Amino acid sequence: MANKAIKVNDVNHLRELSKSEDPDFFIVLLSGGLISRKRIAIIKDEKEPTYDVYNFIDDSEQTITEKELFDSSVTNIGEALNKGALFFEGEGKETWR
Repeated sequence: MANKAIKVNDVNHLRELSKSEDPDFFIVLLSGGLISRKRIAIIKDEKEPTYDVYNFIDDSEQTITEKELFDSSVTNIGEALNKGALFFEGEGKETWR
């Protein structure tokens, strides 16, 4: 049975959900009913919250600060958070880096 996706309410909720040792799976709802899957892991040793992001849509990887989460030229994660379109799918177990 598949797990239900959990809506990410805000950046604090994202921080809490991405604290796992393994990168976690998220989806961004895009216009037209499309989705963008991502794996997100928070980097704990940074002064400012920083995230490792793997984008399945184009097989790209990013390391971005929390401030950059809300810069649409860097990622669509912040816009998705603001629109209520970011969902947590579950914890990852496999290595992705």
